[in-house]
Amino acid sequence: MASPNQSQQSAINATDGPVLIIAGPGSGKTFTLVERIVNLIQNQGATPETLLVVTFTDKAARELTTRVSNRLLELRISFNLNEMYLGTFHSICLRLLKDHREFTRLKRNFALFDQFDQQYFIYQRLREFDEIDDIELVAGKVTAGRWYRATQLMKYLNKVGEEALDIEALKTRAL
Repeated sequence: MASPNQSQQSAINATDGPVLIIAGPGSGKTFTLVERIVNLIQNQGATPETLLVVTFTDKAARELTTRVSNRLLELRISFNLNEMYLGTFHSICLRLLKDHREFTRLKRNFALFDQFDQQYFIYQRLREFDEIDDIELVAGKVTAGRWYRATQLMKYLNKVGEEALDIEALKTRAL
């Protein structure tokens, strides 16, 4: 096993609160995270449900899970990784919704729409959107293809949601 450098060792040994690791490709981010998780388990008595490890991609989450699992096996530490919150922002939020659905208004069989599902949902309801004044400013002219218009409308709706745009301001101008 490689030895951590001074910056990596500082991150590994940090035990009070969260740690944000930002570094370039191949710099040892995953190694540092794995060793920090192992340190928290081995030396700080961390339990699975107290650990939250968030990545941006599914690939990174899978890699991290594999490496943590292998490192714990190597050290003969028994630990249930399935109880740990390790994954992408989206996967962790979905898990929290499922685990605590009773505190929401979600039905038992709620579904999460991916990008295609969202676009198809809008595509099927374009006629309802066409009743909105000046919708062509957002979705394009009615003469444009329906799928194109659904794409444009979805982009606009996502932008409104992501940027928490003010509805009153939107009524007075088009983006």
